[in-house]
Amino acid sequence: MAAVLSTRLTERLWNAHPIISVPMALAGGGALAATVARAGGLGLIGGGYGNSDWIRTQFEAAGSERVGVGFITWSVQRSPDVVTEALALNPIAVMLSFGDPAAFADQIKDAGDCAPDISCRKMRGPNSPSASSRGRHSD
Repeated sequence: MAAVLSTRLTERLWNAHPIISVPMALAGGGALAATVARAGGLGLIGGGYGNSDWIRTQFEAAGSERVGVGFITWSVQRSPDVVTEALALNPIAVMLSFGDPAAFADQIKDAGDCAPDISCRKMRGPNSPSASSRGRHSD
């Protein structure tokens, strides 16, 4: 029998293992996210700079696996519709990195009955924007 490690992450996202794939633009695609999900972790598609066609294609590549998506926040603020389009694909989680999540946190939190968890990657330094989460979950 395989050992089970129960953590806040595994309990919150119903994962078997506390493993998250990094949502790197172009490298973190749907096939990788689906593989991580099948192995019991949280697979994240790299939404990166916000290309809607690429994100949609990667969710199709993930098939029926429960995967999430991550964005470079300052970039998707230039084309916020990409977040709305990604939420329509029912991600299990959304990661916002490198910027203030305030513009998207409420939208993600209120994304219907199956609203995804939100995680914000905090930047450090005197010129870093605020990155505190206003959603259901923050790391």
